[in-house]
Amino acid sequence: MCHISVEQLFRKSYHIFRRTLKKCSFKVRDNQASHVLRHTFATYFIANGGNILALKEILGHSDMKMTMIYAQYSLEQAKVLNPLTAL
Repeated sequence: MCHISVEQLFRKSYHIFRRTLKKCSFKVRDNQASHVLRHTFATYFIANGGNILALKEILGHSDMKMTMIYAQYSLEQAKVLNPLTAL
């Protein structure tokens, strides 16, 4: 498995993301834009079917409890993809 830090993964996108935050007038503390980007990535990763165990590794969490805050987005997807909703 390739070990790439989150910082390396998002380095190219970081400046674009910061400009977008400013354009949208989001109030983000200094030096917190990368943290916001990290949470945004994790949320979309899970909402689009990403594996929670893979996310734990991507984020570098030592404890699964930290990663489980994103599980709610997986549950939302389960509601949408539930085959019983078509009945």
